[in-house]
Amino acid sequence: MPIIEPPHRLSLAHIERAATLIDPLFRDSPQFQCEPLSQALGASLTLKVETLNPLRSFKGRGADLFMHENASRPAGRTLVCATAGNWGQAKVRRWPTCAAPADGRWSSTARRTPTR
Repeated sequence: MPIIEPPHRLSLAHIERAATLIDPLFRDSPQFQCEPLSQALGASLTLKVETLNPLRSFKGRGADLFMHENASRPAGRTLVCATAGNWGQAKVRRWPTCAAPADGRWSSTARRTPTR
């Protein structure tokens, strides 16, 4: 049986679409060119300062996009997230704007500091 390669999910069109959907609080964190690393690597290198977004993590962008694209799919079911990390915090942050009912559960060792 031949192996069928699915189309690659990474494309300029997908990136452009995601940029229109992701909350600017995650999307627009500062970035800058790092000349010393660029010279050392022989390529232009851009660094993004993730600690200035509400979760202080890169996971906010992915979770925000995931929730935007999937929150309406449960068809009457509750979307559940069990987490002790940034991925779950980002999804919970997005729940109030989603059509699906949602429930979040955290480990007793999870960070107790609320997100901004």
